Amino acid sequence: MTNPIVDLDAIPDTLTGRDQWLHWDSGNDTPRRPHADGDFSVSWSDPDAWLSFADATEATLHTDGWGIGYVTAANNDAHPTGVVSVIDLDNGVTPDDEIADWVPDLEPFIAHDCYIEWSPSHHEPGPSGLHIPVLGTDIPDWWRDSQIDDHTGADLLANKFCTVTGDRYADAGDELPTWDSWVVDWLAELFETGSVTAVQWPLVRPDDWGTGTRPRPTFLQRDGAFHEVTTETTRQVERERWLFAVQRTDEEPPDSATVAGEPFGLVGRDLEVLQAALDAVYAGNDGFLGEPDIDGLQPVYYHQDMDPAESDLVPEPPFDYVDYAGDTYRVVVEQRTVTVPERTFAVEQVGSSRDGFEAHVHDTVPDARFDRDTLPEAARDVLDVAVDSEPGSRYSEEPPLSDGLSTVLAELGILDDLQPLDRYDERVAFRNTVASYDGDWYLFDLLVTP
Repeated sequence: MTNPIVDLDAIPDTLTGRDQWLHWDSGNDTPRRPHADGDFSVSWSDPDAWLSFADATEATLHTDGWGIGYVTAANNDAHPTGVVSVIDLDNGVTPDDEIADWVPDLEPFIAHDCYIEWSPSHHEPGPSGLHIPVLGTDIPDWWRDSQIDDHTGADLLANKFCTVTGDRYADAGDELPTWDSWVVDWLAELFETGSVTAVQWPLVRPDDWGTGTRPRPTFLQRDGAFHEVTTETTRQVERERWLFAVQRTDEEPPDSATVAGEPFGLVGRDLEVLQAALDAVYAGNDGFLGEPDIDGLQPVYYHQDMDPAESDLVPEPPFDYVDYAGDTYRVVVEQRTVTVPERTFAVEQVGSSRDGFEAHVHDTVPDARFDRDTLPEAARDVLDVAVDSEPGSRYSEEPPLSDGLSTVLAELGILDDLQPLDRYDERVAFRNTVASYDGDWYLFDLLVTP
């Protein structure tokens, strides 16, 4: 095992002059998990735990396998200075040291004498990553982190721990760019390629549609233009994930166990994870990613935006049990192979102005436009009750399906997907159909209770 730091002198002064450093250990089971001089109990987001560059590097000179990393701190109100974001290109370079097809040309950064460095993976077999630090955190609102597979994609790190190697890429310089227009234009190339693949995270939200789902109309705005996002493909893939869960217990924790009570000594995302796990005991899901069920537990999955290396909860949480709302819960942490959805999204411009966008939406989004004058009276009666402004007002009927409701459901596009009542074992819903009636627009839902 060797020191992961290649050249301390190559690291820009803009970074080395700030006390925002921690260590990582290439020999650890979770090598990118930050620590301070071997203390893994510290929180990477706590400025009191951060080290100066000199102190961080001094320890690595005497400890085989230790590297250093910089803490980007956009969301840390206790440390507003030293804000840097990092363009992280995971596996952005092929094993032959060629820029991957999905990465835009790096020439703009080279021309501006910008610092680019190899990630630690450069000295491992296979593809490699690149890091490009940028001053400030003016990340475009339209940006979405992309993931081609579990270890390949582009992220913008604005509030995370990021490894630093000093392993300068090719003809890169010493400067840190700011979020000037040319940097934003470079990022836009990925956006403009027309598609992006994400594992597990639904950019286009699905609406319940009987026993299945249908995609909700989704749009993005960038530089005054409007784009529609659609799901091109969905497939199930296997990924290694850390899982965190809690299990209510009536047994007294053993004397040797660590029991935590509110506020649990956690901050930020870790506190959200614990709260989600506690909520799951009551709600039957983790509040993050649907309704997973592992051995009767409802765990929180650590996905691409929840880096285990930056969490104090995995692989070894700081407590064995938690006391919450008068109950005691045992903490369960496991790493498993789980099946998650991988979706490819397409992005297409649909309007260059607000007026053009609204015209597109008016033409394409509605499921129906009901004309009172041409509707049968029975269908009008159904709609009049459904849109009544009185609290709790809704139209309902017992089977069989009436002619009036059949007409409405046919216009909304529901009738063809509606099965006979005896085919359903539990209640189903057809959600968020869009229609106009009597000069107003409505979202209609159909609930079917067997």
